[in-house]
Amino acid sequence: MNKNGCLLTYDKTDGKEAQEGKSSYKIVCPINSHSVNILKLLLSNFANEIISLYPFYSLVVLTDSNLTTIWYCKNSSLMNKEIKLCPGLSLKEEYTGKTAISESLKKNGFSVLKSEDGEGTTLNRFSSCAAPITLDNGCAYIGAFFLSSMAENLSIDLFKLFLKSIENSFKNRMLKDYVTDYVKSNMLSVFDVNILTSSEKKILSLLKNGYSNKELAEMLSISENTVKSHIKIIIEKLSCSNRTQAAVNAIFYDIYDILKNCD
Repeated sequence: MNKNGCLLTYDKTDGKEAQEGKSSYKIVCPINSHSVNILKLLLSNFANEIISLYPFYSLVVLTDSNLTTIWYCKNSSLMNKEIKLCPGLSLKEEYTGKTAISESLKKNGFSVLKSEDGEGTTLNRFSSCAAPITLDNGCAYIGAFFLSSMAENLSIDLFKLFLKSIENSFKNRMLKDYVTDYVKSNMLSVFDVNILTSSEKKILSLLKNGYSNKELAEMLSISENTVKSHIKIIIEKLSCSNRTQAAVNAIFYDIYDILKNCD
């Protein structure tokens, strides 16, 4: 932040700090993880939409738990061109002044900062709101900056809806990834039901529901010996040790197939 209250950037150098007059700015490497990358992807989709639909939104930013910028999306027509953001830019209060993001860190919850409550820095020419979001390795902060106007309350309400959508989508995506990883790590790598005949697939489908050989024979109108013969072939084709392993892997296969084909 320079003496005119504008954020400055330069080539990223870990922990490097520069000063101009009595103000300073700092750039460090933000955290990077699978959950952060998922969150960035979701935010990209949501933020571009909200900025295009509601042009009074100026900036949406994601920081890590140390308020280091991870990602941002700005409305170039509203944001001062002298404000130069980049991944790694610290948004701590000592560098950018008080914002809703720094207040959210203090409160560990939702925070709103009206422009009249700011400290005269460039970012505080905008009103802002922010909230923490839980990651698998800590937390991050999502903040939005918008024009102070009659639509200020609407902007805050929209951000709350935006945040709720992000949280729900993020939780669903992380759950999907967790279940997918669990299934893949526990399912036999060579397991593929597509190598089975239609009759074998039907038997496997019933087998995974826990039916006995006698029950299978009655349901399919065949002898128990025929059932045993089919099951033996199925186990061999699927490289399984026994019927239980075949049944369990068939369940994993179904789950993985569903997850693979859903957004």
